[in-house]
Amino acid sequence: MDATSKLSPLTWPAVLATAALACEVMAWAWAIRLTGGADLTGLLWLAGAGLGALVASMVWMWWHLRRMRHTLRRAQTAALKVTKHQLAMQAAEQEAARARQLLASSLDVLDVGVEIYDERDRLLMFNQRSSHMLTGFQRHDDIGKTF
Repeated sequence: MDATSKLSPLTWPAVLATAALACEVMAWAWAIRLTGGADLTGLLWLAGAGLGALVASMVWMWWHLRRMRHTLRRAQTAALKVTKHQLAMQAAEQEAARARQLLASSLDVLDVGVEIYDERDRLLMFNQRSSHMLTGFQRHDDIGKTF
């Protein structure tokens, strides 16, 4: 990391504004010392340099603020997307929980024993009738185990 990247983003505009102020002060001091009819070329160059530094400072700050505003908008858009995603995930999780509860209630009403396994033969769900038929075999602790 070089030394210029460690400086604050507002360092250079501050330096330019200080140079502009110094040039203007020197130009005014020079103008006060001059008496009528003296050559004003140096004074005009000094005042022009101060004005140029001031304009450069303003352009630099405008550019930097514009870039910061763009970055802030991108961050706000990303945060909004994350928030929408989180809300959608919460809604999906709630819907899945309701569907699972409805399925469990529906299975418990049946007069037959029902066991549901996944593709790896892990027990996902069973009804009360199934646990009465095989005493001690299906318990809530068995969910997720392979049989």
